[in-house]
Amino acid sequence: MINHPKSTNTNFSNDFAVLVLEKPSSFKSVALAALDDPDLKVGESAAKIGWDDTVGEGTMAYELTREDVQLMSNDNCLDDMNVDDTMLCSRGIPNVASCTGAYSGSLVVERPSGDVLVGVLSWGDDCV
Repeated sequence: MINHPKSTNTNFSNDFAVLVLEKPSSFKSVALAALDDPDLKVGESAAKIGWDDTVGEGTMAYELTREDVQLMSNDNCLDDMNVDDTMLCSRGIPNVASCTGAYSGSLVVERPSGDVLVGVLSWGDDCV
């Protein structure tokens, strides 16, 4: 495993690592978002995929979960959270519970041309 060289334990900036596999994966790959992807739009839906804490009690799901979230601007996110330009903010869809716990899960935007990985889940707030 290779940690991001600028990762810190204080504010989750650059909270990312790469896992080097011993042999090629047999899973279908997904496209990666370009840096400063102009196609990412505030309010756009994305899928948060991981082994989430579905009820906010610290118990992880036994099966892979999916929650739909909306991308939001970092300026709006700053109203509630401490974020920087290494982060991408999303929030739960109104009236749909969203909990923490899918850390290192995927944040994927589904497009007709194929799914695009736009982020890796690092941290979040309690169930909202």
